[in-house]
Amino acid sequence: MTMHRSYLILISGGVLLVVGIALMVSLDAVFNENFPNSSLLLEGDTINPGNSITTVLSLQSDEDLTLAISVMPRNTLIVTEIKQENGTAVSEFAFRSQSITPLGKLNAGNYFITIVNGGEQSVTVFAIITSDEIDEDMEIFSIFVGTGLTGILLIVIGFLVIIIGTILVILNLKKRRKNN
Repeated sequence: MTMHRSYLILISGGVLLVVGIALMVSLDAVFNENFPNSSLLLEGDTINPGNSITTVLSLQSDEDLTLAISVMPRNTLIVTEIKQENGTAVSEFAFRSQSITPLGKLNAGNYFITIVNGGEQSVTVFAIITSDEIDEDMEIFSIFVGTGLTGILLIVIGFLVIIIGTILVILNLKKRRKNN
């Protein structure tokens, strides 16, 4: 009977892993459907307190763009700075949960987007750059962030349950061989 439980735990871990992966794949479809003219800059990247993350935005032509950023957990001070290759600041702003910032017309070239965690806890960041209009309440973007975090969490839990299930199967096999 114990052997069957071990296999059930192992199978459950596999199911959690597959569901997590499916959520992450469906997330891509939801993103492309709702933001067809967008680029995902950061997808669930973690920033520790006092640290920053920098991503490069390369534009081939002049574009009128909006930067949308959402962080989890909410109410953490986030400072964002956008600079051109030559170091000239294009925009700098601070927010606590999410931000939709129209950047206006940006010329072709490379831009460095630096996001600083000014809070006291680690945050997970999702950021997109788009020429699409984004609704001010960012409902779709919040769903996107929530789904991404859920997918990541299920994948991690799935791996852990698979490891536990594998250990239990091995222990039960050893126990069974010892009893025979």
